[in-house]
Amino acid sequence: MIIQMLHTLDKINNGTMNKLHLAGYFLFLLFAISCKSQDCKNNNAAIIPLIESYIKYKNEKTIIDSKKNILLIGANTINNKDLSVSFYFINPQLLLNFNYSKVYSIKGYKMIFDESLNRTDILQLTFKNMEVQYENFNLGKIPFSYNTDYWNIIFNCQNEIIEILPQEKAYIIKKLLEKQKIKFSKDYID
Repeated sequence: MIIQMLHTLDKINNGTMNKLHLAGYFLFLLFAISCKSQDCKNNNAAIIPLIESYIKYKNEKTIIDSKKNILLIGANTINNKDLSVSFYFINPQLLLNFNYSKVYSIKGYKMIFDESLNRTDILQLTFKNMEVQYENFNLGKIPFSYNTDYWNIIFNCQNEIIEILPQEKAYIIKKLLEKQKIKFSKDYID
């Protein structure tokens, strides 16, 4: 079919357009169309600076012991388009039957991903070069159900932040992320 289109266009252009250049143009066009139609696959660019900002923020208040605490991170889509990324420190003594298969490291902290959520693939891609030896962090005796000191960042498809949770800390978190030059959507509401 592409060959037939090339012949047709070659006739239209009276043979002046090089078939190789035309084939390249069609391949580029096909690539551009296929990339544009994909769902928010490139949200991973801002995730590492977010995690680093969170670590810095937490350690400014109280030093978080990297031998006693790990980072727990989850990623999920909202409305089949926006990406929600949540993360917080937790002591493995509070984890029981947590679903993860790999361990990663950032800034001296071990990190695991909540694989029960639907966008673990983005996290694994983002941190693929930071994987370390597996450890069992499911050391809890009873299930842990709530953490009051988490960050949840929601991105749109342009890799811009559209919402920060918890609302009570959104202003402080936004100021920290702006220093890191992380993009915010024009639709972001303070």
